[in-house]
Amino acid sequence: MSDLKKPLGLIPVPDELVKRDFEVLDRYQAFSSELLRIALLAIPSLGFLLTYFFLHHDDKVYLNAFRDAHVRFCSSAALVCFGISSAFALAHRYISTDSMTCHLICLRLAIRNAEGDAQTAKIERAARDRRFVQSAFVLGASAFAIFIGAILLAVAFAYAINYIGQNA
Repeated sequence: MSDLKKPLGLIPVPDELVKRDFEVLDRYQAFSSELLRIALLAIPSLGFLLTYFFLHHDDKVYLNAFRDAHVRFCSSAALVCFGISSAFALAHRYISTDSMTCHLICLRLAIRNAEGDAQTAKIERAARDRRFVQSAFVLGASAFAIFIGAILLAVAFAYAINYIGQNA
């Protein structure tokens, strides 16, 4: 079978062309994995802290502190932020892998160089570039959501401690 008729999946891509690309992809995905891990650990940690802080004391003021609207709003909003961060981190993994797929298709089209491959490669490059932008956005959004969630969590505990101090 001539190279011009080969399916793209059978076109070999030299390792030296893609080795660094996969290393960069691996580092970005490792970062998004860490964001996902932090966000997923924050959710049960918040539950543990609230349970320990508010329910393991005999005094009702600790339980009533969680009934304060500020504490409930901030802790609930923190949970939502951690959930959103998790979703964005997972979206990053999908989008960044898809961008690498587009990149490999572009390379294989350039290597095969059959009729119409230049136009197809142009379309794939545009898709790859869009995926790069989307990938950067969701990665930044994931980190930002963790940041906002941590701030909201700190504010919730500050309100709770203030409530307990005023009502103890």
